Order: sequence, then structure tokens, then C-alpha cells
Amino acid sequence: MNDTMTQTPEPPIARPAAPRPLFGLLIAQFLGAFNDNIYKMVLSLFAISLAVGTHDSGGYIPVIGAIFVLPYLLFSGYAGHLADVQSKRQVLIGTKFLEIGAMALGCLALWTGNMVLMLTVLFLMSLQSALFSPAKYGIIPEIVPMTALSRVNGVIEMTTFLAIIFGTTIGSLLFTVWQTHLVRIGLVLVGIATIGTLASFRIPRVPPAIAQGVIKPFPLNPWAEIIQGLRRLIPDRPLWLISLGIAYFWFLGALLQMDLLLYGKDVLGATDVQVGLLQTFIAVGIGVGSFAAGRLSGNKVELGLVPLGALGIGLSALALALLPPHFSIAAGLLITLGLAGGLLIVPLNAFVQHRSGSGEKGRLIATINFMSTLGVLLASGVLWTCQTLLGMSADRVLLVFGLGTLVGTGFVVRLLPTFLVRFCLWLLTHTLYRIRIVGQPHVPQQGPALLICNHVSFVDGFLVGACIQRFIRFMVYRGFYEHPALNWLFRAMHAIPIAGGDPERVTDSLERARQALLDGHVVCIFAEGAISRTGNLLPFKRGFERIVADLDVPIIPVHLDRVWGSIFSFKDGRFLWKWPRKLPYPITVSFGAPMPCSTTAFEARQAVIELGCTAATYRHSRHDTLSHRFIATAKQNWPRFCMADANGLSHTFGTVLTESLHVAGWLRRHCPQDTIIGLMAPPSVNCAIANIAVLLAGKTPVHLDETADANLFGSVVEQCQIRTVLTFRHVLESCQPQQDLHWVVMEEVLADRSPGHQRLVRVITRLLPTRLLQWLYTKRDQQHTSLATICFTPQSASASQGTNTPLGTMLNHHNILANLESLDQVFLLSPQDCLLGTLPLHHAFGWTLTLWFPVIAGYGVVYDADPMAAERVGEIVRRHQVTLLLSTPTNCKAYVAHTPDEDFTR
Repeated sequence: MNDTMTQTPEPPIARPAAPRPLFGLLIAQFLGAFNDNIYKMVLSLFAISLAVGTHDSGGYIPVIGAIFVLPYLLFSGYAGHLADVQSKRQVLIGTKFLEIGAMALGCLALWTGNMVLMLTVLFLMSLQSALFSPAKYGIIPEIVPMTALSRVNGVIEMTTFLAIIFGTTIGSLLFTVWQTHLVRIGLVLVGIATIGTLASFRIPRVPPAIAQGVIKPFPLNPWAEIIQGLRRLIPDRPLWLISLGIAYFWFLGALLQMDLLLYGKDVLGATDVQVGLLQTFIAVGIGVGSFAAGRLSGNKVELGLVPLGALGIGLSALALALLPPHFSIAAGLLITLGLAGGLLIVPLNAFVQHRSGSGEKGRLIATINFMSTLGVLLASGVLWTCQTLLGMSADRVLLVFGLGTLVGTGFVVRLLPTFLVRFCLWLLTHTLYRIRIVGQPHVPQQGPALLICNHVSFVDGFLVGACIQRFIRFMVYRGFYEHPALNWLFRAMHAIPIAGGDPERVTDSLERARQALLDGHVVCIFAEGAISRTGNLLPFKRGFERIVADLDVPIIPVHLDRVWGSIFSFKDGRFLWKWPRKLPYPITVSFGAPMPCSTTAFEARQAVIELGCTAATYRHSRHDTLSHRFIATAKQNWPRFCMADANGLSHTFGTVLTESLHVAGWLRRHCPQDTIIGLMAPPSVNCAIANIAVLLAGKTPVHLDETADANLFGSVVEQCQIRTVLTFRHVLESCQPQQDLHWVVMEEVLADRSPGHQRLVRVITRLLPTRLLQWLYTKRDQQHTSLATICFTPQSASASQGTNTPLGTMLNHHNILANLESLDQVFLLSPQDCLLGTLPLHHAFGWTLTLWFPVIAGYGVVYDADPMAAERVGEIVRRHQVTLLLSTPTNCKAYVAHTPDEDFTR
């Protein structure tokens, strides 16, 4: 290519910043939990080996359990205090040095075989974990952005349970191999602790949470911090219920751990190895569920996962109790139960970190650890009561607590309907939609804000609400608000009803919105006042100006892109009653920079428009090309009319796709070295097929003007380095072809196949899934930035610019697709519409509008090679029921003058 061509640049796409490194924290906490579980397993097996030879050593087993939880009861308050007054990084490093000391003492204990010394080491290890926990969870919001909080918690929980699984397994293996040389196990533990300590130095430096100069005295009472933490938690209903949820998670985990021992033996009749595997299945499920919760939460703390996780725990426990006892069934249900537990615990932990203040995180996390420890102890008492006093079997215990979990979930949802609303939002956005969020940090984490959004569907409020962590109070049309089937949901969302016609009620609604802002909440208003029936932005009403008048409240413009066309929009004139184009349906929600409260309706609308322009750059994925789009459209509209021409040829979408694939295959075989293929033909069905086929073959079509003189024709061929020209027999006969070009006759290409092969290709194309067809029949390296065509200026335009050399404009797939989407939004067409194509395809207008617009959007098109034959155009319009004509003013003037009026009044 030479420099007379201009490449149309693609708009840049912003990439979110990567979170800060977590390598040090992840390795340190993983190796710490790994060491704990190795040592605890070795100690338990050693105690059992002692019990085999004596009659009084079996009592060590419950002592081990008691010693392991004792530091959490005695020192959680101190741990929270240290995490608040000291740098959490220093606390973490200090506790890792404590782990090295404990493991060094463990070497001595394992060498001597002194059981008392071993229990002392266990106490120190548990103390280290109790001191480590508040700093570990408290430092996460200090080293990662709030948008990464859920993902990081998911990874933390996953690695913790992986450490439990591996630690228990490796501990058993090491004890079996080195039962007579236990000191070797101690040396391994010291080595692991040392590596974990070195990794802790990779944790980013953070200052103390308490402000410099503020003195917080060390509490002598070990429970003073816990009492203060409870005083902070109980009045805050959401935080208190979340804390109870975390404690219940650990209560239920301890209960299941003990009950499964009996369930495996008494109900399943399992072996010792199988009983151990039951515990592993739960841990695996929790690890997977924790990671999944972090991924599903996206850039926020997703409380909608909490009811889903609780529901999964309850139903899995019920299924374990009621289904026939079988090891395989139990294994699957325990993995499901653990997965649900992971979905539950990750958002709960993340919410505590998100909601608690910077100077109280350590105290609150320590308080919740204390509550969780009480839950673990309570589980022992509850299980003893159920089995000993009430005589309940292991499966009946599961039944009771499965039902209790479901009832408790319903009770919490009733007390805190936010959980239910977030669950509805999560369910909607993870089944029907796939949301890309842009500019989320523009919404303040605290304080009031007014969101102003465009309105294109009935679920816009759900989509906006699902994108940010804070709870939004939406202004809702009163008719919807008062509908019996929806009123409960809108009341749970604290929606503000509004409707025109009654000035007093309108004023009352605006005052309620204003008061919500004064109370520090986020309010969202759809300033158009109605859902768009066209997909285009309507004028903004000025009501929001009254809401924020004289208030120091930021106005955040919000734009919903690509929602027009989903089943909840009025696309095609129908709401809901249409097939979704894609599941999940991709949309973009963009939040703009805050604007002052003095912003006018015009300025706010302009800001939303600009967000929409930017959002358009996110519509196309890397491999979103014209070829991929056409295959998808043709598969979806296989039997429908696609195109016809004045020669009487008429094809369905399926036939056009099949013919195009045949021609594309021919081009790959016979023109493997050509990257650009010339096309010289007037508009027709086979000309359109040739264009589509060239792109399907991974090559670039360039239309040549058969009316151009030899010099201009040769210049275009030279600039594009064209060696092969695809044309038709009648075109070739009417011109003088250059002898140095390879001229390919389209009629011969279409005839170069057997009827059997043609039928086989048609059947394969019909049956293969769209994705597989795209993978098989499109070039792998073709991307949305790849060259789609080169359009040259007409001879007159080149002369007006002082040159005889035609100027070429290089258009990529993104350029063409962006124009097609704009056309589809402007022209409100239905699948029954038909377009008339009379424009020459060597012009960008004709190539875009009359070739690719109908075949990508799924409309019919009829071609005529002579745009000035007005009478024949009128006949085509009548015969094919054409509803849309895209042409030049000169052509339209001729049609009006020489065609009956009724032809163009449809």
C-alpha cells in the first residue's frame, strides 16, 4: 500500500488498572494454614498411637480440639487491638516469626515425644493464627482497591481451604513415613514457617490504622475489645446480621465435621478412608465456591450471593438426609454444600471489610472471630444434645439443620430485604445479561449522589443497581410502583414513586428524593421521563434540577449501551415477546465524572450522549468481524428471504451462506497468495456473494470501477497490488481487460462443483453450530482491526484535489460495523422490511448500506444494476414489496418523476 491511502484509526479502549500485588500475603497465609494442619494431624495421629498402647492417652483427642480454640477465646481482643494500633504488615511479619519459634519448639517436642510440650506448641500455633487473622483480613482493603475486594477474598478463602486439604493429607503421609523419626517432620515445619516469613516481607507497607498522635491504651481485660466490638456491631443491623452469618458458617462447619464421622459410619457404612474423603469433599467445594464467589461478584461486594449460598447449604443438607444413602451421592452433595458455603462466606467477609471503618477493622474482625469460636464450641454441645439426649441419628441432625438454615435465611431476608433485592439483581445480571462496567469509581463510596440515566428498557433500574455496591433509591413510575405484583419489590428497594398529571404528588415525589439525598443516599432518576420507543435519547425533563437545587450533591451521568434490542426493550415494537438475540446479552453501563448540582438538563443530556459515544468503542470484541456477523445472521435467519436482483435470481440467507462458503473455499485453493482480491461487477446477488466470499476467505475485497479510464484503473491496481480480479462474463466482454491480471469469472467458480458436494456443504452448514462454523470457515488472524476494504475517490473528486491519482481510504471491520449499528438504531426496521440496492459497490456508501447493512441486520435486499432505470426500479419495488430506499438525491429525483406515486407510499 502507498501513502495515498488513509487508515481510519480505531478509538482507544480503556483498560482497568491491575490490582496491587498480593503474592506475599497469599503465600504467607497459605503456608501458615498448611503448617497448622500438618502439625495438628501429626499430633492427633501421635495421640492415637499412644492410645493404642495405654488406657489413659485417648483423652488427648478432645484436649487437642479444646487447646486449638482456646487462644481465639482468650486473645482475639488483643489481636484486634494490635491490628488497629500497629501497621498490619508489621503484625503479620511478627506473627510469622512467632510461627518459626513455635515450630522450633515443635522440633524439640517431636524429638523428645513429650505430649505436654507438643500441646504447648499447638497452643502457640493457634495463638499465632488468632493474632494473624484480624491483620490478614484487615489489610486487604488497605492494599487492594474496593473493586477487587470480593475477588481477593475469594482467592484468600480458596487458598485457605486448599491449605487445609493439603496439610491434612501431607500430615498423614509424613507421619506414616517418619513415625520413628518425628524430628524430621519438625524440621520440615520449621522450613515451611521460614519460607512463609520471608514471603510476608513482600506484603506492601501500610501505616497504622489509628491516626498518628492518637493513643489507644492496651486493654488489660482480654475481652474489653470484644465488648466494644459487640457494642458497635449490634446497633448496625446489616453488620450484625452479617456477623451472625459468619459465626453460623463456622458453627455449621464444625457441626458437619463431627456429624459426618457418624454419618459416614452409621448411615453410609463407609470405610475409614471414605469417611476422611467426606471431609475433603466439603473443603474442595468451599475452595471452589470461594473462588467462584470472587469471580461472580465482579467489582463489588455481591450480597446477592448470600441467599443463594444459604439456600444451597440448606437444600444440600436436606438432600443428604432424605436421599438414599450412597457414597457417590453423598460425595456430590457435600461438594455442592461446600460450594454453596463458599458463595456464602466470601461476600460476608468482604462486606465486613468494606463497611467497617479503617480504625476499627481489627477490633470488628477479632469480635467476629470470637463469635465464630463460640459457634464452634456451641456445635459440640448441640451435637451432643441431639445425639445423646434426643437420640437423633446423624442423618436426622442434617435434616434439622438443613431446615433451620432455610428458615433462618427467610427470616434474615425479611429483616434485611437488601439481601433479596441484591439476589434478584445478581440473578438477572448473571443469566440474561453480561455487563461491562465503565467508570464505576465515579460513584462516591459514601455520601449522597444523584444518578441521571437514559431509559431504554423496563429493567434499567436493575442493571444500574447491579453495577455498584451502594444501594440506590430509584424514582419509579407510580403505575408500576402500585402494581400488586411489583409493589413488594419496589418497597424493598425503597423506590420513590412519581407520575405526572398531579402537581402536588409530583412535588411530594421530588421532595422525597431530595430528602433521600439529604440523608446521604444515592438516588437515580431517568430524566427522559419515559422509556424510549426508538432506542434514541429523548429530551431530558428538568425535575432533577429541583431535586438538587442548592444542595452540595454531585450529579453522576449514567449511560446504558446496547440495552436497546434486549427482550425488555421496545425493539421491533414489542416488549418481552421476542426471542433474545444472544444469551447472556452483552451491555455496557458507563458512569461519567461527577457534575455540579447547578448542571442543567441540557448539560446532563450532553454528558450522557458523550458516555454513549465512548461506550460504542466497547461493542466489538477482538474477533467481531463482518464474516463472523454474517455467519451468525445467516444461521439465525436460514429459511428467510435474503436477496434478489433484476435478473430474477433470489436466495435465502441459508443459500447465500452456502454459496459464499463455496466461493471462499475456491479462492483459498486457487489464490492462496493473494491478500487483496479485485471485484468488478454491478450490484447483483452474485456480486454480493463474491464480496462475502472474499472476506470469508480471509482476504480483502476492493471494488474496481468498470467505467474508469485505463490510467485510473491501473493506479488502483498498482496501489493495492491486485493480481486477481473476480468478475462476470458479461462485464469481461464489455471492457478491455489488462493482460497482466488473473481474471476469474464468477459463473465458472459457481459451476465448479458437483450437485452432491453442493448438497453436502448445505447440510453441514445447516447442522454445524454457529461458533464451530465461524471457527472452521473464517481466517484465524482476522480481527476487528483487520482491513475490510479500500474505497477510492471518484475521478472527479481526485481532480478537485489537484491530483490524477485516486485516493484510497482503508476501512477496517470495526469502522463498517460501527456504521451498521448506527444505521440499525436510526432506521426502525423489522425482519419483514426489504431494502432496494441501486448504489455502485465501489463507493463506500453502496458497499456499506446496500451490501452489508441488510445481510448483517437480517433484512432483505433487492439489487438493480442500473440506478437510472426508474421504470424498472418501480417494477422491482412493486414485485418485492420494497420498504426502504437508500440512494442519492439525483436518483431519488428520477424515481419520483418517472415512477407511480403508489410505488413509494408503502
